[in-house]
Amino acid sequence: MNSSNNLILNKHKKNKEANSQKSDLIILTIKKIKDHPLFKELDLKSKEIEKNIVFLNEIIEENSLCISKGSRSCFSDLKHHLHVSRDNKNDLYFFIDSCDKFRKSSAKTNSRNFLYNYYKNTEISKVTFSGDHFKKIEKSGQDIINKYFKMIEEESFDGMYIYGDLGVGKTHLLFAIANNLANEQNMTVAFVFLPEYINIVKKGFSSDSWQRAYADDLMDSFKEADALFIDDIGTEFSSEWFYIEYLFNILNYRMNKKKVTFFSSNLSLDELEDSFYSKFKEANSKKSVLRLMDRIRASVSNENLLFRGINHRYVKKNSN
Repeated sequence: MNSSNNLILNKHKKNKEANSQKSDLIILTIKKIKDHPLFKELDLKSKEIEKNIVFLNEIIEENSLCISKGSRSCFSDLKHHLHVSRDNKNDLYFFIDSCDKFRKSSAKTNSRNFLYNYYKNTEISKVTFSGDHFKKIEKSGQDIINKYFKMIEEESFDGMYIYGDLGVGKTHLLFAIANNLANEQNMTVAFVFLPEYINIVKKGFSSDSWQRAYADDLMDSFKEADALFIDDIGTEFSSEWFYIEYLFNILNYRMNKKKVTFFSSNLSLDELEDSFYSKFKEANSKKSVLRLMDRIRASVSNENLLFRGINHRYVKKNSN
């Protein structure tokens, strides 16, 4: 046998050994996934595991990372993981959902009608009109509450644009409305802190992971919720691209579907418009600002609701 044939035989032998080792590794990985407690209820089949082995391994890795952070932290800044379940045809499907430890701890305080809740697991998410928080509210705040309940009584679901100084309680008031709509009016609700949503979108486009899909899923939730709450608009900063591709599209969709949207801000509507002009740098920025503000103004019947009061965060800090 000549040297050329020997080389071919040796190469074939090495390829066969490598394939054998690879097969052994896949078999071990399939067994590890099949026996893993995360997937116990799914009764995974070997073919299902082999087909989805990358995603299933990612679920295991994310779970391990999260466990290493202890009971009060999540490895992900977004506090969301990749999950797997079966659909009504018994097929596997993968989706993004909140971290198990936070979902379980908040099950008693968060309505199933919340499609998204930035303030989940915080005291803000527990605020209701029946609590102590609004017993001594300033007149401007009480006027907004009265306006809201008149809207409910007349079944005229209009949005609101609530603005005022820092710390007066705009977010708490907004969340009391959100809880009332979710729990008493049985409406689906999404409550988003706008600067954080911008951060999620940015992370999605700087990563090849599921975060991009998560940002798009959130956009769908914000479009489809019966009531959308956009907290702290005007303090964030992003490129014109975000406002047009995300915020404008969300608001335009909701306006066409006649869905109710609420806003909180430190700025009046006119001041918000000025702030957009300062942020938009493109040549056609004036047109873009006008289109965006048209959707915001239309969502709230072009009405500002001024919420006056003292800075409760400052008072609390200095009373200790």
